[in-house]
Amino acid sequence: MEQTAIETQKNEEQERLLRQQKRFERKLSDALEPDSIFIIPVGGRMGIELVINLTGLDRELNKLKRQVAFRIKYEDAVEVFKELDDTVHKLWESIKSNVPSLHSFKPEKWREVNDSKEKKLLLANRKISMCLVPRDEKIGQLAAGIKVLNEKIFELQSISSYEEVKKLAAIHNEVNTAMLDINKKIQKLINGPQAPGEKGPQTSGEKATQAPEEEKGPQVSREKNLPFPNAKK
Repeated sequence: MEQTAIETQKNEEQERLLRQQKRFERKLSDALEPDSIFIIPVGGRMGIELVINLTGLDRELNKLKRQVAFRIKYEDAVEVFKELDDTVHKLWESIKSNVPSLHSFKPEKWREVNDSKEKKLLLANRKISMCLVPRDEKIGQLAAGIKVLNEKIFELQSISSYEEVKKLAAIHNEVNTAMLDINKKIQKLINGPQAPGEKGPQTSGEKATQAPEEEKGPQVSREKNLPFPNAKK
């Protein structure tokens, strides 16, 4: 009985090390992707959840765009596109108000604030780093904004400017809430009306509350980006 417990423990440890190795190899591969974005989560598990929710939103948005004009009317989907547009706009307006060097920055140029390939390779070696290869241009803008916001929070934490940290943490939470809301609306469009008493689709946020192992990180896809329809203002 004792021997079996020891063998089980050894097997679990081997599986954990194997997952770490696979995640490390995946991040090294992602570092070579021009549009990959490495994010160091801020705020512990809440920060990890935000990146997982971001990855989930990217995946669900891609599904939605594939079905627009086929199973889903454009008129129904355009509100989701507009909400995502607004979320990106609000995030970057907040960043420009709190990061003076970016006061005139345009989110469309998000690649300019992304890391070089050399820095990405360094970040890939950090266990806490998480990587996303966005399939959608708006998700790229959103991810880059979150990256910049996190870096500013780390900077403020280092100088004990906690009043400012509190203000940026509120923006962090607002973005997470907005992403979850958009994701739920997308899933409703994809899956159709929910029957009374039927359990709705699980959101990426619900998955994140299951406390995934930190070394797993978000799963990414190699699918090509689809064009983002113009949302009517």
